[in-house]
Amino acid sequence: LGRGLRLADGKDVLTVLDFVGNARAEYDFEHKFRALIGRTRQSVLKELEQDFPHLPLGCSIVLERQAREYILENIRRATSLHRPKMVQKIQGFRHQSNRDLTWRNFMEFHHMEAPMLYKFKIAGKLIGWNRLCVEAGVREDFQEPLEMELSRYIATRLLTTQSESYFRFVLALLDAGCDVEVLLKDKYSQNVNMDNEEWRSINSHIVNANNRNNQNIESQFVNIGSTSNRLKSSHIMNTSTTGIQPKKSHNVNIDTYSSQLKSSQNVNILSAAEIEQFALMLHYDIWQTDGPSSGAANLHESLLRLKDNPVMLNEIREVTRYLLDQLDVIEKPTDNITDFPLRIHGRYNRDQILVAMQMHTWEKASFTQAGIAENRGLAAEALFVTLNKNEEDYSTSTMYEDYAISENIFHWQSQNASRPERGRGLSYIQHKDNGKQMLMFVREHNYDTYGNTMSYVFLGSCDYIDHSGAKPMNINFSLLEFIPHYHLKRVS
Repeated sequence: LGRGLRLADGKDVLTVLDFVGNARAEYDFEHKFRALIGRTRQSVLKELEQDFPHLPLGCSIVLERQAREYILENIRRATSLHRPKMVQKIQGFRHQSNRDLTWRNFMEFHHMEAPMLYKFKIAGKLIGWNRLCVEAGVREDFQEPLEMELSRYIATRLLTTQSESYFRFVLALLDAGCDVEVLLKDKYSQNVNMDNEEWRSINSHIVNANNRNNQNIESQFVNIGSTSNRLKSSHIMNTSTTGIQPKKSHNVNIDTYSSQLKSSQNVNILSAAEIEQFALMLHYDIWQTDGPSSGAANLHESLLRLKDNPVMLNEIREVTRYLLDQLDVIEKPTDNITDFPLRIHGRYNRDQILVAMQMHTWEKASFTQAGIAENRGLAAEALFVTLNKNEEDYSTSTMYEDYAISENIFHWQSQNASRPERGRGLSYIQHKDNGKQMLMFVREHNYDTYGNTMSYVFLGSCDYIDHSGAKPMNINFSLLEFIPHYHLKRVS
């Protein structure tokens, strides 16, 4: 098959005839098809039922009717695990593998997607990996005050986020004993002798260097004096998990520094303000309410409560490290808004975005039902776009037509009341003259395959190009950063 797929003069098409015979019930059809389909936010089952709508252009998979039904049934059985079945899998792991029973080993052995472990409930509340292990009799029982809250956090927030900087913040906070003040005092950061402007300049140059060389850069390890072991625990200020850091200098060798980074990653350097914002994001992710309603006196106390849950924190650490290893998104900083924690092409939930927009505060949560969120003090407005709308979740008046025209032009339809000669509609046309940043956040559906609210991909800042019509207005925006190729086919 590999040789047949090679390009050659005069070869216009390759036809593959695959005769599916009887296979054992446990044969893994799902991951075979996932390898063929590639990246989508839709389950393999949905892809197969809909005749693979997200295959690359010019490709198709055609299944004979009986084979299709057989494969569909196989995948349905494999993906519809109930809690007793999952417990049995955990109990049987030691008979099937010679590896230690850990979260990562279990997931990799069974080729399982992480959300499959976090859909089970006891008394209506989500449970996690360690509680399943207790039920399976492979670990001792444990009692922790925030087990349910942290299980919910993993299932509905951590697993729906795709952001290297967020993941590294979470790991750094765990390393710091859940004490955000430790991070703010630079005990775990590496910018002690360099001011924010210097770091922003270095970060910008490194990102550019990575983009030029991202196919060839390999990760290297650098120790810095007697502090290297401490710096290796930092997950905030660098891209690799090691203590890579240039000394203070106005003549930093960017090429040398960037060569120490993995090609698929960028440097993440957080200011004190960004650390505080990530801390507030985590608060909202865990408690899903404002500060006073959570029962804590302040943000420091809110996160410090987590340290009394060592079993669940260890589970969060293992899941976060796994997500970080699986991450294949190249984040880029948002340079045109000072201390803005979100990275372009990362995936964030609505609460995280509203914290970054400084609309969720410790004292009060912001409630925005419309597809926009504007903070005039920040001179920024977020556009929330759901591409695939259905009549169950949207009225006919809110079935807006939003889609990418090209890799850097996005068509967006305003609210029904917007008109070009006044009000909000006029503000979109004049946003550059008024110094307002338009920020585009896009998701494919309201909910993912596992029923969790889907997070938004941050496409970055965009500028008005032109418009047509009124009530609603059809506006074309120019994205300052191109949409990555793997995401373009989802939003087009």
